[in-house]
Amino acid sequence: MSVTEEDWDDEDDTDGDDLEIQYLDGDDDDDDDGDFMEFSPAEAKSKVDGWMRELQQLARSSSRDKQAVDKAQDILNEMFELYVQSEDSTFFPTTQVYNYILEAYAYSKDPKGADEAMALLEKMHDLDNVYIARPNVESYLNVMDAFAMRDNPEKVQQLISQQEQYATSSNSDDLTVTAEAYNKLIKAYGIAGQIEQAEATFRSLVTDNTANQKSWVQIMKAYQSHDDLVSVESLLEEMIATYESTGNKDFQPQIEAYNVWIRSMGMANRPDKAEAKLYELMNRCRQGDSTCQPNADTFRNVIFAYNQDRKQQHSAATVSKLDQLLQIQESFLNLRNPETPWSPDEQLYNAVIGMVARSKDPQKATRIQKIMDRFQKSTQPSDSILRRMYFSQLSACAHVTKDATPEDKLAAFQIASQIWNMLKSDTSPGLSMDSSMAGMFLMACRTLLPKSEKRDKLVHTVFDECCQRGIVNDFVLNELDGVTDEATQLQWFGGFIEDGVRMKKEWRRNVVEKR
Repeated sequence: MSVTEEDWDDEDDTDGDDLEIQYLDGDDDDDDDGDFMEFSPAEAKSKVDGWMRELQQLARSSSRDKQAVDKAQDILNEMFELYVQSEDSTFFPTTQVYNYILEAYAYSKDPKGADEAMALLEKMHDLDNVYIARPNVESYLNVMDAFAMRDNPEKVQQLISQQEQYATSSNSDDLTVTAEAYNKLIKAYGIAGQIEQAEATFRSLVTDNTANQKSWVQIMKAYQSHDDLVSVESLLEEMIATYESTGNKDFQPQIEAYNVWIRSMGMANRPDKAEAKLYELMNRCRQGDSTCQPNADTFRNVIFAYNQDRKQQHSAATVSKLDQLLQIQESFLNLRNPETPWSPDEQLYNAVIGMVARSKDPQKATRIQKIMDRFQKSTQPSDSILRRMYFSQLSACAHVTKDATPEDKLAAFQIASQIWNMLKSDTSPGLSMDSSMAGMFLMACRTLLPKSEKRDKLVHTVFDECCQRGIVNDFVLNELDGVTDEATQLQWFGGFIEDGVRMKKEWRRNVVEKR
């Protein structure tokens, strides 16, 4: 089983390129000091608060944003430049600033990310450099994460020893090694596939009575990545029993532990058990047990438990259940966190729409439209995710089930037509028409409309649009072949598509696949 950051992420994953921190020794800016903009204390604090929010977001998105680390570097440089120019300590980059950069390194896809993080940590230790903040426990944990994510538990062990030495030499209680460091070691062993070492480290924490909630979560993840789902379940049972016998709050299972178990049920192809656990946790939460309050990951794991086989055709009842889970998620999370408005997970909604599009639900086109309406009311999705959703929606229209009623087909065609007209309008460059969209719309015309002169006119209009845009490829031609008769093809092309009638070059100028 391959291991991804999602399996092991303690927060959100991140992505980035190489980062070289520049340390300024003084004001070497070419601008005159008189040009420097002065800030009031309130303005300076507001500016720094904005930077910190952006740094936090960059740290948690660098697994998806290849420019995240560079962007964080730019903020650091700008902050330091303002500090040097103004001599206002408000702008001095604190340890937390560097910790966000270390976190970005940790979860980046850069294979050298751990080495870069280690180099930065060593610079933070340089007592001769008065222009850099000193490391704290979080600094070390972030670098441990960087090596853990790169299958290097030996380096994590070395960092634990280094942290202990630094805490002793600096006589700093703030750098005392805690269970969190050994939790990172369990994580590192789990990712590296060294399950026995992970288990031994975990048991030593339990024996020393220093294990905490995260210790249990990490060992459960280690067995999960090892495809040992039986051990995941037995560990959760042991955790519950240990808490009940000792009363130790650190052993009381919280939502993170249940999320690992629910994900394991999905891997075991038991979505029914995953869903039942979700409703059990929701009920316990309503009764006042806030420790097991479901979060977005809980709903995500339950929904993806139904999507282990990406090609599976779900029944109408199953996709109705998935739609219901999305709606329950929205209402539950908004109700529990009113001060933090819920925002839908684009990838989750895209996956559900894809599952509905492949399903046997005769009304799947209408169902997807309703999901899309709710989704777009709650967020401003990217063009790339919208493109995939609209393609799935067109696919649902084109692949209506045999038991779809005439009313179902009419509704599907109306939806397909709305998408086609939207694509033609070119209101967003990221959603402009391409061969895949055009071919799928032609397929929808074939499956949803009876053969008639009206259909022929529509198909001809669609094909003319494709020719004008230069997006004719094999997919478009194959669907055109399926929706037109030989007489029409002879009239339009002077030949037959199945015989390889030659297309004008300008008709296919914007496609990679050329006929």
